[in-house]
Amino acid sequence: MTSLSLAGIVLAVELFSFYIIGRALLLGAGDGERSAADSICAGCVIYFSIFEGVSLMFTLAKASLTSFAYTWCVCASVLTAVFAVIHPRILLGSLKNDLTFRGSRKIRLAVAAAVLSAAVIAAVLPAVEDSAMTVSRMTADIASDSLGIADPVTGAARSGVPAAEFLNRYCVHGEFIALLTGMPVKASAKYHSVMMTVVISLLAVYRLLMRVTKGKEAAAAAITTAFVAANLFFRFSSPNSFLMFECGWTGDAFFANVLIPALLLIAYMLAETGGNGRIWYLLFSIGVCFPAMSEASVRLAPFILPAAALPAVIANRKPSGFFRLAGCCLIPAAAFALCRAFPIITYP
Repeated sequence: MTSLSLAGIVLAVELFSFYIIGRALLLGAGDGERSAADSICAGCVIYFSIFEGVSLMFTLAKASLTSFAYTWCVCASVLTAVFAVIHPRILLGSLKNDLTFRGSRKIRLAVAAAVLSAAVIAAVLPAVEDSAMTVSRMTADIASDSLGIADPVTGAARSGVPAAEFLNRYCVHGEFIALLTGMPVKASAKYHSVMMTVVISLLAVYRLLMRVTKGKEAAAAAITTAFVAANLFFRFSSPNSFLMFECGWTGDAFFANVLIPALLLIAYMLAETGGNGRIWYLLFSIGVCFPAMSEASVRLAPFILPAAALPAVIANRKPSGFFRLAGCCLIPAAAFALCRAFPIITYP
């Protein structure tokens, strides 16, 4: 229970940070009426896009996991503070409104229900198998305080690794949380990573369905419930790494249940705002996130991202939108090309 409580506290801090970052960005986009859930999803995308870049730099610099963990902790705090001072008065008013019963009560209740369900699900999940930690040890290892590429069996540094494994940064985040909080790595994966995936996934799916159903809350809630039921059904009938209730600690599950709904949500925002520049930044950020999740996300991102955003670009009827979309696809396309051209990366 200590690890579960600690994971819940860490998740609450992260959700607050996501909220501040996302709310400031959406307020800057001239849309202060968006919900707290929109802000959390947007903030999560920005957070992980920057996390990927910083962790890659530390990996190439052969820095220790400890130095990276504390450096990123400072970076995340500064990032949150910077976004908090962009629109301080408006942001403070939005925060007060969202945290009181004068604000978005239903969203708060939805967040509370999601956190509670995630905690219950995490508590009843079977113990994380050693094989699930294999990928994590390829990108970070607490025992050796290494941020380099470790052998999944011995933990020793390897000179050559598959490119998709080298780009996988999501597992580094789990090791970062474990090191920072003192939780065992398996507890960090079983509780914190699963809870974060479930909570943000439900928020993203619900807000996406609110747009698809044109604000019909009952329909959005019913389809979200069906989404949860489908995850549970396939978890017992045909388990695989893309199910958040089966392997919620993996990059595959985060990619399928969080990033894809978030991408569609951002595409809707892009259409609603007529191609606002800050929404384009969100689209670029999620393009950066995709290669950092798993081998599947590296292969699918160059096709999923343009397919999701192209209808919004066409609807806005702005020629510049096509060039911006091409720019947002550069990093996913480059990651895909890297993995095809250099299947094995030699790590010095």
